[in-house]
Amino acid sequence: METDIATTCSSLLVDIVITVEDIASPPVASSPAPICLGDPNPQMTAATGGGTGNWIFNWYDVDPATNPGAIPVATNAATYTDPTPYLTAGTYNYWVTEESANSCEGSATMVTVTVTPLPLAPTLANLPYEACFGLPNPPFTASGTGTNFNWYDAGGGLLVLNSLTYTSTEVNPGTYSYFVEEVVGSCTS
Repeated sequence: METDIATTCSSLLVDIVITVEDIASPPVASSPAPICLGDPNPQMTAATGGGTGNWIFNWYDVDPATNPGAIPVATNAATYTDPTPYLTAGTYNYWVTEESANSCEGSATMVTVTVTPLPLAPTLANLPYEACFGLPNPPFTASGTGTNFNWYDAGGGLLVLNSLTYTSTEVNPGTYSYFVEEVVGSCTS
């Protein structure tokens, strides 16, 4: 209401309606499967947490609850993949929020990317391997942090999968090259 002091006349009242909307519920998001160092960065996905949420998601690389004024690294996106490669093994945390129809941002859900280090190259016992023509070839024996070793020929063809040892089938005199890698979980040396 406005009043003119000189005439003491008042204008008509204007109703002001304020609607207080609940904030959106925290979105549903789960951490992706662990990746190996050097793998492509995984995609993280969010879904509505219900309530007043309207499928508008904001992604942060710091917790917006403890960092007021945090700037999202992605907005209005149900998925997010960090564009920067992970240079070291470890865990990397992200937070995703959902907005309501009136742009009220709800609480954040934390999503963690776990980057697993690569196993070291395996070591071979009894180097160098030598065989005499006509005698049995010696078995190659690998060791490392685990027990799964894959053996390859010089051209990269797989010879044996998940074995501590490999015995060459070559019978002719010559020099032959082989390669072995260790697999720990989904990571390869």
